[in-house]
Formats: sequence, C-alpha cells, structure tokens
Amino acid sequence: GLTPYEFVEGMKKKGIRVPGIGH
Repeated sequence: GLTPYEFVEGMKKKGIRVPGIGH
C-alpha cells in the first residue's frame, strides 16, 4: 500500500494535479 504522500507524488509524476492536499 502507498501512503497518501507516495500516492500524491505518483500522481504528480504523471502530471495529474491533486486538489486538497496542499500541492
């Protein structure tokens, strides 16, 4: 399982903006 941080980092690497997580 991924931590929320790892999930967000993975999304950002794909060029996907993740709202509501302070990025």
